[in-house]
Amino acid sequence: MLLKGRRAIVTGGASGIAAATVRAYAREGARVASIDIDDASGQAVAEEAEPEVAYFHCDVSKRAEVLETFAHCVEWSSQFYSGDG
Repeated sequence: MLLKGRRAIVTGGASGIAAATVRAYAREGARVASIDIDDASGQAVAEEAEPEVAYFHCDVSKRAEVLETFAHCVEWSSQFYSGDG
């Protein structure tokens, strides 16, 4: 597991290359926060790539939403942080 103990935020994680990135990072042991505006697809990718993947709704064209979402992502990923990564 090349990314064990690492944390990542992937934008556009509901489809395409970004969804493949979410899956690949999770497969390699990373804790991944996937963000997108396509809730159904984003949630499906996160559920498929569990257990250490979470989906967060975020429109990256809206600065306030990005700041709020990134704060939630950091809080979520910190819940699991054991200091080994």
